[in-house]
Amino acid sequence: MIQYLLTFSISSIFIYISKYIKRNQRWILFFIALFIPCFLAGIRSEIIGTDVNVYLMPIYNAAEKAGNFNEYLNTSWFHIYRYNSVKEYEIGFITVIYVLVKMFHSIFVVKFFIQFLIIYPIYFALKKYGEKTLIWIGMLIYFLLFFNQSLNIMRQYISMSFVFLAIVGFIKTNDFKHYVIFQLIALTFHSSSLIGLGIFFIYKFLYRNEVNSITVLNKRVMYISILGLLLLLSPTLISKFLAQIGLNSYSLYIKGELTFMPNQIIIRLPLLILSLINWNKMCKKSEYFHFYFCMLIFTILFAQLAGSSQFGARIAIYFAVFQIVLCIQLCKTIGRNQINMVILNIGIIAYYLFYWWFYYAYMGMDATVPFISISN
Repeated sequence: MIQYLLTFSISSIFIYISKYIKRNQRWILFFIALFIPCFLAGIRSEIIGTDVNVYLMPIYNAAEKAGNFNEYLNTSWFHIYRYNSVKEYEIGFITVIYVLVKMFHSIFVVKFFIQFLIIYPIYFALKKYGEKTLIWIGMLIYFLLFFNQSLNIMRQYISMSFVFLAIVGFIKTNDFKHYVIFQLIALTFHSSSLIGLGIFFIYKFLYRNEVNSITVLNKRVMYISILGLLLLLSPTLISKFLAQIGLNSYSLYIKGELTFMPNQIIIRLPLLILSLINWNKMCKKSEYFHFYFCMLIFTILFAQLAGSSQFGARIAIYFAVFQIVLCIQLCKTIGRNQINMVILNIGIIAYYLFYWWFYYAYMGMDATVPFISISN
């Protein structure tokens, strides 16, 4: 357990102190800050994260043995009553694995680079967001909320990171070309990243006609929230829609009856309460607060799918990652003076530290605690 907490702390501290370093020397601290969590991911044992043995190791072994890329694509292995094939997985992911294996022949390098493809887009998106002095707390929240799970569902986390970068980048620069590029990259790692298109349309609906009226934005948040609830209550409709666009396999994400999951609300209640209590202040002083609040609502709604299948809550991660920016906005807006900022930072860190301990250490979610290194 201590390996994770030391990694999170050291990485965040290096990012924090970088603001006191000369601009042309900061890259050294950023490099170290991102290298450390990637290194930890690289040296982990194959039993850390259940999906490592489900598909990463078989794909890695297929790449090692294959004489060419075509032979690699057609390699299959038996897993839980059926044969899986390399070509069943998204082209971006399997191509990256093949290239890395043929270049380095090292599972450490493969796991290291997978984590880099997750962490760097998150960091780069926060950098584009523009709050350079608060990147450290954004990355710390990412580590405590998502790092352990990213050691398990690797493909989807790479995809989620690029969707996050695509959306945040578009919000800050309005560069549609870059949005399309990052969205397409996300699709090559996991087809579920089509959810990114829905997130994009939520943003466009909120801010269409360059509306500046808080009253209008409040109404649109309500409309979007109602739409999200209706979608959640219509699993059959969603399944039919998935089938129509060629994603019938993802119907298992919403398989079964919808079950109310109060714990999925409770764990996000502090952020929800902070946002509602400071609603007027946030609306006036935090840019695009309504969008990030919508992402929180959709996280809560789609996290309810955890009750319908073991895969259900994975849809919510595409929305949940935006909590990072919402937390930064709350820290910046509520913590206008130094004392308030320190108190708020401590409170947020303490809460997410408890979240990490409860879900990953105590409950054992995603099979990542205790940490076991590859040498063991």
